[in-house]
Amino acid sequence: MKTALKEESVIKAVIDGRKYPPHFYRLENDTREWVQQCVKRRMLALQLASYANPDGSGISVGVDRLSQELGTHRATIFRWLDDLTKCGVLSDDRDDEGRARSGQHGTRLRKIDFSVFERPSDESKSQTEPVLEVANSSSKSQTRLSKSQTQVLEVSNSTLEVANSRLEVARMGATQPLQPLQPTTTTVRTAPPKAQSVKALCGVFSKTSGYVPKFKKGEKQDLAEMIIGHDPALLDAAITYYANNPPPGQNADTIYTMSGFVDGFEKYLRDARERLERDAKAREERAKKVERMLQDPKFRARWESTPESGRDGLLNKYQDERQELHIGNINWRDRYPFGFSERFQATLNAEERAIVALSRRDTDKEPFTSLDEFCEARNKLNALAKRGKAWDEANPEPDFVEWYAERAVAA
Repeated sequence: MKTALKEESVIKAVIDGRKYPPHFYRLENDTREWVQQCVKRRMLALQLASYANPDGSGISVGVDRLSQELGTHRATIFRWLDDLTKCGVLSDDRDDEGRARSGQHGTRLRKIDFSVFERPSDESKSQTEPVLEVANSSSKSQTRLSKSQTQVLEVSNSTLEVANSRLEVARMGATQPLQPLQPTTTTVRTAPPKAQSVKALCGVFSKTSGYVPKFKKGEKQDLAEMIIGHDPALLDAAITYYANNPPPGQNADTIYTMSGFVDGFEKYLRDARERLERDAKAREERAKKVERMLQDPKFRARWESTPESGRDGLLNKYQDERQELHIGNINWRDRYPFGFSERFQATLNAEERAIVALSRRDTDKEPFTSLDEFCEARNKLNALAKRGKAWDEANPEPDFVEWYAERAVAA
């Protein structure tokens, strides 16, 4: 009996989620294939509920395990998790102070709450039954028919206005002179910009991927509606990312090459936005590096004489030199130990003694400002150290007793 109660408490969250059909997971920005998307979201929600406590908290399963159990990629799992968060079903499991909790191995804990489907704001959703794709497509066709009927009504209204104006002229007869006709301005209606945008996106996709862009029935119109209001640069970045990173299963045999972009439009927009932000940050960092490099007269002259295609290489060379100089300043006294005997230093002039003083330079307080200065000081010290070693070998230090005897005789 106790075992049965324990199993029932473990699967309580699953039981709570089973009574809600897929259409409860529908979002406002879903495409025409929203039924399949809702089914996948519900599948992930029930899978998460199987790891939850009876109240829906304490979900510590990782994305890799969910990807393995559901047979899909990690990126898809992340997208479904974001969709469940937008639905309000999934959230971070927080403590009493509002801080996000984490599991034993650092995995973020989540909480699933199916009671959001019973709130008053979702009553209309709970009463709405899923609509078949045929009905959806028929409603679209009815909408298009209503647009055409509206145009017919506009034409008929204009025809009636012309007829009424002719009747008024006939009634006037000869009693009143006819007024000269005023020149009328006609508005030329051009194709909506969204159609041109879709065509431009298809051109970018074909040029980047080498495949012919093809849509399923109705997808081209859906894409034309989805791209309204978005920045053209963002759309170009999104379609470029899609062409370079096609969805799993898409290959040279895929017929409808644009279906993946239409279904994952929001995801590719999000990826493109992150990519543009990274590019903008990289350009800003590059501008700062160039500004620092131009403060060096040597590199400023080379920058002005270098064509645009070779400036990145020059900037990398400058960065390498700065890195080498930084390491040299850190390891100056440890990596380059220069020893000079006191007898040899007694034979040096003022300029050579200044070179010896460089070996005791504190580069933490007084670092070398350029790699040329660093290399010049190191080369001078190496040459002087080599010379000092040869002098010490040619003039060995006398024994202390002999030296004392010589001093005594001299005295």
